[in-house]
Amino acid sequence: MEHTQESERLRTHLREVETHLAQQLSFGELELALLDLRALERRLAAVAMGVEVLEALDSAMASEEVSEVNLDIEDGDAPEILACAGDYLALFRHFALAEPLLRAGGDAFGVARCLAEEAAGAGEERQALELEAFDMALHAELKAPGDAFAERENCKVLHLIENLAASSPLSTLEALLEKRGETPMGFLERLLPWLHTAAASAIESLARRLLAPAPWLPAVEIPGAALPSGVRTLLVRSQAFCHARLEALVGAWRSTSARQLEADQPTAAALASAAAIACHCLFVGYCIPTGEGIQGDLSQPEASPGEDVGKAPEDMASWLLQAMYQAPSCDPPQSPAQAIWEVSELIRRSRQEPIEEASIAETLERLPGSAATPCEAFYDATMYPPWHSVECAGVLPAPLHEHLRRLCPSWCGEEVTSPRILVAGCGSGHQVAVELRSYEVCELVALDVSPKTVAVACRKLKQHLAPEEYARIRFLVGDIMDLTPGR
Repeated sequence: MEHTQESERLRTHLREVETHLAQQLSFGELELALLDLRALERRLAAVAMGVEVLEALDSAMASEEVSEVNLDIEDGDAPEILACAGDYLALFRHFALAEPLLRAGGDAFGVARCLAEEAAGAGEERQALELEAFDMALHAELKAPGDAFAERENCKVLHLIENLAASSPLSTLEALLEKRGETPMGFLERLLPWLHTAAASAIESLARRLLAPAPWLPAVEIPGAALPSGVRTLLVRSQAFCHARLEALVGAWRSTSARQLEADQPTAAALASAAAIACHCLFVGYCIPTGEGIQGDLSQPEASPGEDVGKAPEDMASWLLQAMYQAPSCDPPQSPAQAIWEVSELIRRSRQEPIEEASIAETLERLPGSAATPCEAFYDATMYPPWHSVECAGVLPAPLHEHLRRLCPSWCGEEVTSPRILVAGCGSGHQVAVELRSYEVCELVALDVSPKTVAVACRKLKQHLAPEEYARIRFLVGDIMDLTPGR
């Protein structure tokens, strides 16, 4: 009974904190703060941290004389309790009070975040604070992917590392990695398990910074002719790998790979490299030019594809050579190389998925009276946006009326029991997934003028969503101008 009462007191206190935050923060800031509060609530319950500790922290924040918080905590869960206390203070942006507690609790990311925030308002000490923050952020432990809360924590760590890297010379990151006994390429490969999460953009930004820095800085050297597995994974899985100098580098890799494929017996690593490059070129719509010099003297200019490109492929090597320069128009010849992960992924994307999408397009529901338009033809030929996975780490699922109250606290409308939300111009479905996971208990109508695009959305969302999530989506082809209210 006593434990139940204490848990109820904790929930009541945290709901009061939530109300306070709702009154102080803008809509976007509130969403992120509430996610932090939910994660903190789970941790507080796990260590049985009482309301008395939170009330003591409230008193410390309210006092202008308190410069340090001392908590009398017994051994056992002391480090985690101190870290929770520090995160509670950081929630209210009292970073100077939070830092010592987080440091005592062994929370490297929490310390790094506090130091980074303190550096933003510092004078002469700014550079030293940023350097220590950078070092601590690199020491932060990344949690295994899977759990939504763990994914969000990883996202915060990696975005902080990326932000600190963006504001520091490249040599700073390389020196800190060397201090840890880690190479830049080893660092990137360590981050790859999180490339399919909401941290993908941070990882790809770090990859661009290391692989294709400014023209006057040396790029990371890639030993050997074949690409390392980490670079191949980036090429296959990346969602935002496009960058002028990086694309020039991809062009140089493609040229090298083409020469390897023309050898008598290309290695498995050479086939994997070519397939990874082809996956990336397919993803960006083969927008990487050929036969042009690379501005800024980044490696050698790419050679134009040979005359064999366009002919029927005789073996896997010639099929991959074609696939690096244009979408394959036929299935590859049977080969043991199809067991290579990068090759099988290329076959799936370039050959199997288009057939599946064509079948889906024939069964789609269409608005009556909709006629073909130039807009439909354009988006049938131009898939937008290209994506591999759904990132929802910054989304707090809630019913529609709760979102409306957060957006407009003075809103006094009634609760909508069975809402339907229109995603107009749904494209290839990424925004549909984000909206679906933002609003609980609602139906989404995904509308787009392009049947090919809606077919892609159907396939991708069925692949990435749970069956109960996918069942809440109604796909519709047509022009929004032909949509009848109440339909």
